[in-house]
Amino acid sequence: MQALAEDNAVFGFAGWQSGDIPFHIRLLNEWGIPFGPDADTPFQMQNTSNESVAQLLVRGDVTIGNIGPHIPGYVEQILPEIKILPVYTIAEMATEVGYEAPLMFNSFTCRQESFEEHREGYVAFAKAMKEAFQFRKEEAEKIKQWDNIKDFTGQKTDRQNSFYIDWMDGKDLSAKYGEKYELWEHDRGYWTNPYLTDEIIAAHKKFIDDSVDLGYMMKDWRDYVEMKQVDEIK
Repeated sequence: MQALAEDNAVFGFAGWQSGDIPFHIRLLNEWGIPFGPDADTPFQMQNTSNESVAQLLVRGDVTIGNIGPHIPGYVEQILPEIKILPVYTIAEMATEVGYEAPLMFNSFTCRQESFEEHREGYVAFAKAMKEAFQFRKEEAEKIKQWDNIKDFTGQKTDRQNSFYIDWMDGKDLSAKYGEKYELWEHDRGYWTNPYLTDEIIAAHKKFIDDSVDLGYMMKDWRDYVEMKQVDEIK
């Protein structure tokens, strides 16, 4: 990464509501790479479509970009002969910069008074989500055959759609899709445990505190936000 930075490489980050930007600032700074609001690093921000990072990688407009399980399908569709390699994941790098557990940037939140008033409904929703994760893992081959599944995954072909689903569940990708995808097996497309743990809560509190130092979060956030396990869904 330092060699890439010294070579003036172009990094492409899909902000996703800016959730992972503070993490990348912390990570790159940890590696001695100046990046962030106070760093003298040129950057450009723009609204764009979901597949843009893949298109930029294929065209060579960016050297490295953050991706999701849909990206290999886009790349294969645009330029099948290209080989893209995973460099690092937020999950594995979280421990390198001092967090106790992988960070989850997509989550469901609610107001405290709403939870207290409709506790049974929220608990039922959380349990249904856990069952949905389990169903997807156990019935993956059946799900691939649904008539409208490509509308959900955003993929164009059956092969790309199949890859998307198999990657999410940590399947043997190289045996099914070719050796160039072997390295992708080390990074599941999604974090599949939908519940908070003590370690995950501690990691996220530290992440938000770090975001305060970077100017991305107000200092008194603990007066407004609480993260805790719910007894019924531990």
